[in-house]
Amino acid sequence: MRYKGCLLALVLFAVVEAEQMRIRRASAKRLPSQEEADCPRGCRCERVTVTCLERGFKDASVFEQLHALAFPHLDTIVVTGNRFGDIAFPIFGDSEMHEGVTLLNLTSSGVTKIGKETFQATPNLEYLYLDGNKISSVNSRPFEALEKLKGLHLKKALGDKSGNAKADLLSVLFDSKTRGFDELQEIDLSENGLEKIHPDTFCKVAGLARLILAGNKLTSFTAAPKCLQQLKQLMLSGNAFTTVPKSMFDMLPNVNAFDISKNPLVCDCELMPFVEMARNNPTDYVNAGETTCAAPSNYRDQHVFDFKGDLCEGRSFLPHFILLLVIAGAVFFVYRRFRDRIPVPPPFQFGYQNLNDAATRQEQVKPEFV
Repeated sequence: MRYKGCLLALVLFAVVEAEQMRIRRASAKRLPSQEEADCPRGCRCERVTVTCLERGFKDASVFEQLHALAFPHLDTIVVTGNRFGDIAFPIFGDSEMHEGVTLLNLTSSGVTKIGKETFQATPNLEYLYLDGNKISSVNSRPFEALEKLKGLHLKKALGDKSGNAKADLLSVLFDSKTRGFDELQEIDLSENGLEKIHPDTFCKVAGLARLILAGNKLTSFTAAPKCLQQLKQLMLSGNAFTTVPKSMFDMLPNVNAFDISKNPLVCDCELMPFVEMARNNPTDYVNAGETTCAAPSNYRDQHVFDFKGDLCEGRSFLPHFILLLVIAGAVFFVYRRFRDRIPVPPPFQFGYQNLNDAATRQEQVKPEFV
């Protein structure tokens, strides 16, 4: 009986002790990590990631709160949906360095101006997202220091400028006095209203493999000699191309994926060299089902890559015939208009009768002597 009482007491003691331990654990407060303690207000901070989504910040001071000592393992920064404006200065501060950061996302943050100092604290950046901004001005060469940059996304990122001004802006963005952007493999410039691109714009991007220019207003694309020699994918859908010259591929010998869909292509003799090349070329024509003719009317909406015959056959010579008629009519009108003003020399008559008339005239004027 005494043994049973001791056993019951031990059981009760164990139950009480377990309950007290559970209470102590529940009441104990978890200490925040170093990154959580220094996290900017409205953001989420983890060991390698800082995320501030759609915060509406009016300036870039949020970056100054990300001290390197507090975030020693930081790799990814995502700060979107803001109104930063001009950030052509060291956004992390003059003395801060985040050498471990490889991805920076500033999508839709109202950026209007960037400079070389903007990204100086992240020299090992590999992926930079500036989509949905309004960049219209730059100081110096903003990406020159990013020698390890692999992907640059500038979709709908350029401000409201003229076609020439945007072309000049691109030249500055991808200029470099150093060796250039050897690691940069992908550039997305879609939906920027681009009307032209200078032929030497991407000459410093020696390793560029994928160039996305979809949704612009381009009518042609030309690369300077020995530029873009490593380009493999060229995306030109949704532009204003009416034809595709074969010379484009002569300049870009390594392109193996090409998208010319949703362009107002004119399927005539001028397009025929491209169609013939497409038949015999292993190039992957992306969105081939959406690559159709916009003109002439008898080919409208037909798939460009489905043509089996010759687009030069059956060409109408009516326009040329009409032109010749117009020219002939103009010449005839001019002749009728001015023919009476053209001096006509007196006719030169000769023959026996004329000789007799001449002798008679001589006799008539022969002087008489008294």
